[in-house]
Amino acid sequence: QDPVNIANQAAIGFTFADAEVGPGVTGTDVTFDYTITSDGGGTPVTGSGTITSATQQVTGLDLSGLADGTLTLSVTLTDFKGNTGGAATTTATKDTNAPVLAIDTPIEGDDVINAAEAATVVISGTSSDLPDGADVAIAVADAASGSVTGTASVTGGTWSLTLDLTGLADGALSVTADSTDPAGNPAPQATASASKDTVAPSGYTATLDDDPVNVANETATGFTFAGAEVGATYAFTITSDGGGAPVTGTGTIATATDQVTGLDLRKINMVGRTQVVFRG
Repeated sequence: QDPVNIANQAAIGFTFADAEVGPGVTGTDVTFDYTITSDGGGTPVTGSGTITSATQQVTGLDLSGLADGTLTLSVTLTDFKGNTGGAATTTATKDTNAPVLAIDTPIEGDDVINAAEAATVVISGTSSDLPDGADVAIAVADAASGSVTGTASVTGGTWSLTLDLTGLADGALSVTADSTDPAGNPAPQATASASKDTVAPSGYTATLDDDPVNVANETATGFTFAGAEVGATYAFTITSDGGGAPVTGTGTIATATDQVTGLDLRKINMVGRTQVVFRG
């Protein structure tokens, strides 16, 4: 196994080529001795055995006690007369350091994807221990089992991908990012959440609380919603066909029948109309 990674480090093996096999007579066995070390340190792994095949395989070696780095395997054969051949050596890389992924949040500035944003939603994030060009698999799923997937490429420790989410249902969205480093170590899955709302508020009304507006109530009048969408933002303008400076304001809907109060209409002649506009 090359590279040795976090998944296989506890079950490594090596294979001989052209190993000398004893003649099969008792006491004429050819034996082997091996040592595996790492230039990163750790406890060497050693062992011995008897050659039974020219292409014998030694398996089940636990190298988790060796540090990451370049591993060196050294093996010698000894015949029954005590003659030890020169060491056969080979190297491999050990890398058990899993990469780390993170998804930038909030997504689209406020984690709410509206109708104008849905076709070009940017999912981006950061990575560590992933080289330039490494792939990051992105998936966005809705609660109705719909999903959109794509692959981003790492550049300088960051990645970004634009996805079309118009086909996903409105509501909660889950975002995941997955990647594996060149040694085969998987990054812990990065997750984030967002929501999609592409339906503009409708069916609501707003009614002035005072009609007529007179000298007694013009400094503290208001209006009341009916059928407002909770969580939506609103912007209102009150004007008069008699002239004067419009009265404006904004806010967020807390209940379907929110009331906006304390409006001072002295700067306008209240022989006019009120207009309330939602921003969904």
